[in-house]
Amino acid sequence: MSTAFANGVVGWLSSISWQSIVALNCWLVGLIIQGLIVINHEDTYTPTRWQATLLIFASALGVASFNVFGAKHLPFAEGIFVTAHFFAFFPVIIVILVLAPKRDAHDVFLVFSDNGAGWPSVAWATLVGQVSAMFSVLGKLKIDAGGEIG
Repeated sequence: MSTAFANGVVGWLSSISWQSIVALNCWLVGLIIQGLIVINHEDTYTPTRWQATLLIFASALGVASFNVFGAKHLPFAEGIFVTAHFFAFFPVIIVILVLAPKRDAHDVFLVFSDNGAGWPSVAWATLVGQVSAMFSVLGKLKIDAGGEIG
């Protein structure tokens, strides 16, 4: 296999990976918005799939609009986001540490509860729960691996 062919394959896979991550991010944003609506209006709102789909499309439209019409403001927006994350990190951690219910070490590390989800074992629950963590770590690594070939 030639280097040019390998570079072409990696380039196409990287492009597809970037597009799939954008789609997945829109899906996450749409469902997070729907989850916030459910939390704030649990008595009057019943979530449906078509509403989630519309929220996903709205998030994709918002991202696309910002990239088309607001691209010149992207560095300013990134600066605001970094500043907000920097200054919000410690207050959020402190509030969680103070207000979160406390458990003893035995319950935290040795007692398994799936909160009624019905997973048959700790292994199943772990495999399902680690997908989001793997996405955030491995997604970036997978996309940027193309720079190592050639």
